Amino acid sequence: MSRTVAAAWTGIKYPCDVYDVSAEDLADVNKMAADWMFAISGGRVGQFTTTGDQYTSPRGDSCGVPYKDSDGFWRNGGVGGHECCKVELFRQPVDEIIAVRVDGSSLDPASYDLVGSTLTRLDACWPTDDGCEAPRLEVDYKWGVRPGIVAKAAAGELACEFLAALDPARQCNLPSAWTDIVRQGVTVKRPEIASLIKLGLTGLPLTDGFIRVYNPNRLKVRSRVIHIDGSRRSA
Repeated sequence: MSRTVAAAWTGIKYPCDVYDVSAEDLADVNKMAADWMFAISGGRVGQFTTTGDQYTSPRGDSCGVPYKDSDGFWRNGGVGGHECCKVELFRQPVDEIIAVRVDGSSLDPASYDLVGSTLTRLDACWPTDDGCEAPRLEVDYKWGVRPGIVAKAAAGELACEFLAALDPARQCNLPSAWTDIVRQGVTVKRPEIASLIKLGLTGLPLTDGFIRVYNPNRLKVRSRVIHIDGSRRSA
């Protein structure tokens, strides 16, 4: 079975004082903010390492013996042979291949190539699907969108709100149920929390700006292109 571990965010910008926060508490709220950022970005922003992802390659009509053409490029001979040398990695966007194993043996990185999310074997075919046997291809790789300045600023804003929720002495800016308040003749109005939630927003300026830039359509998960006859992820 595959295992996925999230990378800790670094360089987060905080709009609140964190000098008196313990390293443990700060790590906890940073993790909470990173999880939230991943969710509100539609499963895009954040970096992860997955080990042991298993794949099976579909059986082509004819998996020819790989060869180099006159221009020095690897080709797979035979009709449908191209299906036998490519697999699409499930978790995207793919950032880096760590290791590729066939039948438990690691392959030389020079023997495969990554273009986008497609892993192509250059000097041989990937093992094809022979039925009920355990998949023979395993891939370890890093994936996800690296947090940029906007994401790190929004994560800091969220981290401060989580600190405030844990410490009553801190001021919390997350919206409550009130919409109108009058102070010294001045009326302040704010959107209802139900309306914000319906729009997929939080009421926090940096966080909502991040949502509008990275996930304007309020997607719950990242979009994917499905290849009907493409490789299959097994675990």
